[in-house]
Amino acid sequence: MRINCTSSLTSSCLRLIGFDLQSSFVSTFAIIRSAFPFLAFTIGALASPALADTKDAWCFTQQVGQLPTTLRQCGFSQRQGNVNVYRGNITYIFSNAQQGISYERVNDYGGIIFRSPNGLVRVFWERPCSEWSGCAGDS
Repeated sequence: MRINCTSSLTSSCLRLIGFDLQSSFVSTFAIIRSAFPFLAFTIGALASPALADTKDAWCFTQQVGQLPTTLRQCGFSQRQGNVNVYRGNITYIFSNAQQGISYERVNDYGGIIFRSPNGLVRVFWERPCSEWSGCAGDS
């Protein structure tokens, strides 16, 4: 029996040239099945945007050679290391790519300090209070 395999690759032609269709299907299926969770996770991570961490905070600013501004409520938002501080109608933007170049970020127990050659923005997670002077920002 002669089979012409030049026009199409039928299952008979594949078996003739030593290609076992069933074992190839099983191994291909196993590869796809084992790679599926990884691919699903990767595609899901790429499709969903990274959410920003947002928090109400307290902050003040201080220009070099000046007294600090009054402590008042502000907003703090961080996404992938990039930080925005919203204080009144002013937004301070601290790009992760500029850290160590145009500003220095110091994390401490009570919040964060963003220091540049022109001054600083000090963010507190809680309203600073003491038993001697009351809460900062009181009028």
